[in-house]
Amino acid sequence: MPRAGVETWKREKWGTAWLETGRLFTRENGELLHPANVTRRFIELYKE
Repeated sequence: MPRAGVETWKREKWGTAWLETGRLFTRENGELLHPANVTRRFIELYKE
């Protein structure tokens, strides 16, 4: 599914709880990712 289709589906799924940020990488509801969480997850994946 193209990116635009996924975003539309997510917006419809979350309804008024969806947060429009204009960002590509967000949490499931559109909220921005916290940089520390991204770094932590990257380190976890690197160690695997």
